[in-house]
Amino acid sequence: MQKISLEDEVNNIQKYYENFENDHKTVVEINAERWVKLGIMLAEHQQHVVANGKKWEEWVIQHFLFLKERRRQQAMALTVYKIETLRPYFYLGFDRLYCFFILLKNYMNEPDLQALLKEFGFSSSPEIDGEDKSAEIKKSVDQVMEFYKFKSNCKNMQYDYELLKDVIKTGTEFSSSEFTEIQNRAKNGQSVDDFLLNKLIAGTTGSGGQSSSGKVGIIPLLAMLIQTVDGYISDDEIPVYLPQHTVNLCHDRLTWLREKCNNN
Repeated sequence: MQKISLEDEVNNIQKYYENFENDHKTVVEINAERWVKLGIMLAEHQQHVVANGKKWEEWVIQHFLFLKERRRQQAMALTVYKIETLRPYFYLGFDRLYCFFILLKNYMNEPDLQALLKEFGFSSSPEIDGEDKSAEIKKSVDQVMEFYKFKSNCKNMQYDYELLKDVIKTGTEFSSSEFTEIQNRAKNGQSVDDFLLNKLIAGTTGSGGQSSSGKVGIIPLLAMLIQTVDGYISDDEIPVYLPQHTVNLCHDRLTWLREKCNNN
C-alpha cells in the first residue's frame, strides 16, 4: 500500500470533518461518535507529523485552520480511552462525554470516586432502555460533575460532604458568583455549611421543590429545621411558645425517617 503524504492526511481529515459538520440533522449519538473518531484521526496524524521531524504545534497552526483549537484538543484528549469504552455513552452528547470522562481520568485515583458514582446513580455498564433511562443517567453524570466542580472551586475549605451531596441531588447548580461568595465567606471565617443549607432550602428541582401532589418537598423543610435549631443552640435558648407535644411528634416522625434511611 502506497504511503500517503502528510498533506493528503490533512485533506482527508478536513473532508471527514466537513461532511459531518454540514449534516445539521445528526442525532446526538452519531455526532459524538464522529468527534471521537476525528480525535483518533488527529492523534494518528500527530504521530506521523512528529515522526517526520516536524513540530506539531507549528503544523497545526498552518494546516488546521478549519478546526477550532479547543474542539480539536477535546477530541484528541478522549483518545486516552478506547472507542469501545466510550461508545455506550455516546448518547450523552460530545460535550458531556468529554467533560465527564476527562473528570474520571483526573480523579480516578480518589478512593471515594466509585462510591460517589454509585450514590449518584451512575452505571459503568449502562443498559439504555428508552429516553427516561437515558435522561436519568445524564442527570447522574451532571450531578457527579457538579460535585467535583464544587470541590475544585472550594479547595482547602471545611464543609459537610454529605450535605453538599444532598444539595446537588436536588438538581442544584453553582454559579461563578456563588463560588466567589463561598470563598469570601470562608476567608471571613463564616460557615460554608450555612450557605449550603440556604441553597438546600431554595432548591427548586427534584425533592427540593414541589412534589407531584403539590406538597412542599421534605428536603428544604429539614434544612430549615436544622438552621432554626442551630440558632437555638447558638443562643442556648428556645422560644417560650414552643410546645413540647409538637416537638415529641416531630421526634417520632424523624426517628421513623432515620430508620427508613438506614435500611435503604
